[in-house]
Amino acid sequence: MKRKRSIPGLPPGTIHDINGKNLYFPVIVYNEQEVFEKEITEINQLKEILEPEKNTWIQVKEIQKSNVVKKIGTHFALHPLILEDIMDTNQRPKINDFGDYLFLVINIPFLDKITGKMFVQQISLVLGKNFVITFQESDASFFLPIQERLFKNKGHIRNMKSDYLAYALIDFIVDHFFLVIEEMEERIDTLENSISTNDSPEIMHTLHKNKQVVIALRKSILAIREIIRNLEKRDISLIQEETLPFLRDLYEHTIQIMESIEMFREILSSIHDVYLSIVSNKLNEVMKVLTIFASIFIPLTFLAGLYGMNFKYMPELQWPWTYPVLLGVMFIITGVMLLYFKKKGWIWGNREKKKR
Repeated sequence: MKRKRSIPGLPPGTIHDINGKNLYFPVIVYNEQEVFEKEITEINQLKEILEPEKNTWIQVKEIQKSNVVKKIGTHFALHPLILEDIMDTNQRPKINDFGDYLFLVINIPFLDKITGKMFVQQISLVLGKNFVITFQESDASFFLPIQERLFKNKGHIRNMKSDYLAYALIDFIVDHFFLVIEEMEERIDTLENSISTNDSPEIMHTLHKNKQVVIALRKSILAIREIIRNLEKRDISLIQEETLPFLRDLYEHTIQIMESIEMFREILSSIHDVYLSIVSNKLNEVMKVLTIFASIFIPLTFLAGLYGMNFKYMPELQWPWTYPVLLGVMFIITGVMLLYFKKKGWIWGNREKKKR
């Protein structure tokens, strides 16, 4: 659940005072030789941990329930507008270059298995010369795989600067898009298979729900792709030359995700057209049956109406065989019309089947 935006009329950079949890956040310090984690309970402890020759990863979770953001902002001299954007979890993904540090907002997508809708968790990231600070809405451990790579010295993280850690975190978020893409692919396959046997209104409801998810995915990945492009193309001093090839590869991943999303859009549009065609065909079948019944009863209604006129001088009214003859004529007309409809393939099969 996203909280409401800031109250209108407040000065820019205003954040609300929060009386939540006590100051607490984990900090991972590492370089090529060593790595260790420490839990911070006082902001002054950061001065003892931060070292120029080591990289530091500060993880702040449950920002809406903690009083950490303002104190960290003061310690690292972060711009007040950044602190406001961190606390306002309705931000669009973006990147701001403040010279000494970069500020990024990225959304990580999740699919609700109960409602079928997509929701996002905002990840705010501050990249400095030898530190990375991540701010999360919840206390979920999204980045456990990155932590494992750090402690087990897998990959290049320990050998690179803090910008590579920022790349690894963004790469993890982009990889999470692939998980959502796979789940959407299964959903769409199921929908595609059921469309031929089920034309209930629930299908249309599910279809629109999936369309909304695809639109939200497209909007998110487009913004993230723009962030990665800026990191790769801009002359940013915090981004090392060694990290650029990895960013280019990550940019290609976003293109791959976009291609999958565009394919989903086309498939969902096709399913929508097929659904409307099936409904239209079934409606045509119903109209055909009703038309056949109406066509049969038109001459019968004419005969019944003709002899239902109470004129005195109608010679057939006095004839004893008038009633059975009239019924016989009605049955003959009905039989002839049914045979004609069958020959045309309108009932009991179609012309194609007869030709075969």
